[in-house]
Amino acid sequence: LVESKTTIPHYQVSVSVRMDALLALRAQLNDQLASQKVKLSVNDFLVRACALAMHGHPYVNSRWGGTRAEPAIELMDRVNIGVAISLPAERGGGLVVATLRDADSKGLRLISTETRAYADKARTRGLSIEDMSDSTFTISNLGMYGVDHFTAIINPPNVAILAVGAAVKQP
Repeated sequence: LVESKTTIPHYQVSVSVRMDALLALRAQLNDQLASQKVKLSVNDFLVRACALAMHGHPYVNSRWGGTRAEPAIELMDRVNIGVAISLPAERGGGLVVATLRDADSKGLRLISTETRAYADKARTRGLSIEDMSDSTFTISNLGMYGVDHFTAIINPPNVAILAVGAAVKQP
């Protein structure tokens, strides 16, 4: 990430959004899915929304390529979303990024299932190189830890990262 911060152009844009409709839909779906032991997270909705947006905006669904002498942006056919996962101290702490492949073709339940499976694997056994490769965009969500705002570092070769803070009730 040090190389990323020093070689990839970074600029930050902060936007506050109304989450009322998303949180209401999440509560409704979680009520409906409770008997199946499925609980959708805010992050699941963000992965789905970003994947659909990237499908329609190919320059965001790209990655840095080429060489240092001749850098290039490679447009990707598959929408692969990276999801940052925090590791417990006994596993060294820090973050890893798991890749949800073809996220634009997956529903919320499958996104939720895959994300939870990757998080469990990362925190117990560790992720393989395959589990962490080929993302085109990363989502790093610290909202569940009460963080309102933070600046994320782009995960190479991604061209962008979405840093997500907490949903906060405001008048």
